[in-house]
Amino acid sequence: MAVGGDLWDGFEQRVATFDREAARLAADRAEAERRHARGGSSDAMQEVPAEP
Repeated sequence: MAVGGDLWDGFEQRVATFDREAARLAADRAEAERRHARGGSSDAMQEVPAEP
């Protein structure tokens, strides 16, 4: 059962890491949207010019 327990622990750690990363990305997006709403510049919201 130890092997299964180790696998489960690894899975829980990955889920926790994913949750933290998702929260960070959501916060980054919210900040970019706030900057955009204020008319400021944001790297995440800048348009990329089309190639000629």
